[in-house]
Amino acid sequence: MSRRHIIIGVILAIVLILSIGAAILLAIGGVSTGNIAKIDIEGVLVLHPEDRGLFTETLGVEDYIEALDRAEKDPNVKAVILRVNSPGGEVIASEKLARKVKEVAEKKPVVAYVETMGTSGAYMAIAPATCIVAEKHAIVGSIGVRLDMIQYYELMRKVGVNVTVIKAGKYKDMPLQAFNT
Repeated sequence: MSRRHIIIGVILAIVLILSIGAAILLAIGGVSTGNIAKIDIEGVLVLHPEDRGLFTETLGVEDYIEALDRAEKDPNVKAVILRVNSPGGEVIASEKLARKVKEVAEKKPVVAYVETMGTSGAYMAIAPATCIVAEKHAIVGSIGVRLDMIQYYELMRKVGVNVTVIKAGKYKDMPLQAFNT
């Protein structure tokens, strides 16, 4: 036998052994055969985007919820990755998305990956994920921790302008009561 035939025989034997080993591992469940769903959450989070044009694809939170729902119900999907690039958005939209993320995370691993920004409502939406990972310089966090207000109270008093507050309940303007003294 030539040296070439021996090398070919050894290579075929190795391939055969590896194939049999892989078949055994798959049969006993030693190797996962599931898929991972990747859902991109981008831009401002709104329930109903207004500019759904012919050549633009603007997704709303209901689209993300629908994608999460499909991933949750698909038995071939073993985990979900949420790729996040969002400054947040509407409170209700963020809250609805957070509830769905929590629901899916109770059944399958959900990893939120913040690529550039996951702030405000976007951070609230991904907080229930199994884990959150972010790029080193990504902006992450700040759920409702900042409110910018310009005060014109002294000017309004000097000019003679009065403020009348109409509200539906005693505490409806509680955070702003400090400024109305």
